[in-house]
Amino acid sequence: MTQFDPPPHLDETESNLALLLQEVDSWTGDLAGGKTVPVGVADIQKYLSAKIQFSNPTSNLTRLTPDMFEQVNVQLSPQHVQQMTHAFDFYFMTLSVQMRPEPGTYFRALGCILNFGPDDDTEPIVVSIFPDEQWKEVFNFGGSLELNLDGNFEFQVGIEEKYLDFVPLLPAAKQARVFNQSSMQSSIKIPAFSYSRGRFNIAAYGPDGPECYWYLDNDEISQTLTAQFIIVFKVPQGVRAISLQGVAWAEPDMDKLTANFRHVIRRFKDSLRNLFKGKNKGSRAFAITVKEVWDNLPLPQPMLPQIDSPQDPTDSPAASHADEIETAPLNHLQVASRFGKLLTKWFNEAELRTLCLDIGYDYENLPGRAKPERAQELALLSMRENTFAKLQAACKEERPYVTWDI
Repeated sequence: MTQFDPPPHLDETESNLALLLQEVDSWTGDLAGGKTVPVGVADIQKYLSAKIQFSNPTSNLTRLTPDMFEQVNVQLSPQHVQQMTHAFDFYFMTLSVQMRPEPGTYFRALGCILNFGPDDDTEPIVVSIFPDEQWKEVFNFGGSLELNLDGNFEFQVGIEEKYLDFVPLLPAAKQARVFNQSSMQSSIKIPAFSYSRGRFNIAAYGPDGPECYWYLDNDEISQTLTAQFIIVFKVPQGVRAISLQGVAWAEPDMDKLTANFRHVIRRFKDSLRNLFKGKNKGSRAFAITVKEVWDNLPLPQPMLPQIDSPQDPTDSPAASHADEIETAPLNHLQVASRFGKLLTKWFNEAELRTLCLDIGYDYENLPGRAKPERAQELALLSMRENTFAKLQAACKEERPYVTWDI
């Protein structure tokens, strides 16, 4: 795909699916003489029940600093040193789109468009994005990827060692940016970033403007469940908050959608029947769509150095405060360990992903690779960000027979 079509409108896609349901119910019911349940109606109802949603954009929003690059021995270009010192603050964001397909639903494409604001002289500027079409061959290797940024804020990719034999097949310029992830010092890690099912096509744009766009085309895209989109952007120094608007959509496989009512399409109204001309031509008209608007997203700011004031060593309140500082992390770790074990016992991995999204986190961005590790990290993160009560409430709602008060 080379052209960038606009995203579908949520109201229109819902209206098209509702109209399709009415037409199929009418015609299949008539043909069956009212004696059988129209199978096609049940199929459409499943698509109406399917969901798609964004993760919380602040759950993995990081300010980029020269120190971060120095720690992994990456030398910034003079241009970016100048910009980071005198003109702009740079940020890295991972935003996920999670699909919740119903059993028996099939999707062939996933789209996402993000627009940063406000629309004035403080408007964010996209510097680089991932993924984009230049990495399509690397996605097809399979496996997980790890990412790094070079001195020009371009992405470098670390792949698993078993796929290194495929690297010589890449263009020479691309080979220089692909590494063995086991020996790669990564400042940015994307767990299980994989699009290995069949032939994968991607179209994307973004750098040098306030908007970025992705379109992922794969016959089994709905099996991916979660797609991650990564943006490096800059804002004028002093900007403390931005706005963001996102639209994501999943386009159904039209052959599978129409399998049980294809014989009555010729009876539809012209406006509806025209959407079924050509393979997948009208799939965007029936897409499952979500739109989110985030106003005043706070941007992470550097920690200000603390200046210690002289204290009387015999001052008992100060000593007590120090004791609290030392013991609080341990208490958090103990509670997180117990809570994480409960999460591991009572939720499978798919349910944990959903739980994370429900409280505003992205499961894929939690440290660790195994479910028990990520469950404990979720508890720790919610304690640090004062959302532990929200996590407990969500768990009580999903598993009311379990004691979640720790």
